[in-house]
Amino acid sequence: MRHSGGERTAVALEDGTELTLATEDFLATGLRTGDPVDAQLRAGLMEGALLWQAREAALRLLSHRARARRELETRLRKKGFPAALVSRVAGELEARGYLDDAAFARAWVADRLRLRPRGRRALQRELQGKGVDAAVAEAALERVFRERGASEAAIAREVGEGWLRRQPPALAAALLAPDRTPEGERALRRFLGFMARRGIAGGAALETLEALRTAS
Repeated sequence: MRHSGGERTAVALEDGTELTLATEDFLATGLRTGDPVDAQLRAGLMEGALLWQAREAALRLLSHRARARRELETRLRKKGFPAALVSRVAGELEARGYLDDAAFARAWVADRLRLRPRGRRALQRELQGKGVDAAVAEAALERVFRERGASEAAIAREVGEGWLRRQPPALAAALLAPDRTPEGERALRRFLGFMARRGIAGGAALETLEALRTAS
């Protein structure tokens, strides 16, 4: 057996098996170059190598973007890492500050409000879909909305105006017309469906429509 230093240690066993472990995990074994490796110790080294791989996979995922803990765990399990090992890695990363569901939720809400605004219900669904606890998601929504002075009415207006700008002139005119026509009814269904998908409830969507009609 031989090893090299640094943050990771490369281990070559006598049978030609090559493993990589975190140096701290390797040093915990007390092994030195040339020491014999029995079956129990070999199993421990194999587990340590798998732990290293899981940590590296987790850090690569986090290097692309921040993630909620459950989302990260799901991705790691899909890569074939055992559930117990995944939980251990996630716990380590959480303790080191690499995983923080509250901070993730706040950043997610802030980015959505800036780039793709939507109502609180839609944001709550998105966060829970990422694995964020409902209470953590709600706290993030409360904080970001308060800090940014955001309101459901303002968001609904922004979402509605954005949708209207992207529609053909004939459809926009039919929606804004005061008279109820078949074309207007179809436009209304499309408008309400879009607003619902963005987390804007029916009542708020209709209020937005009235504001758009008044402003037109």
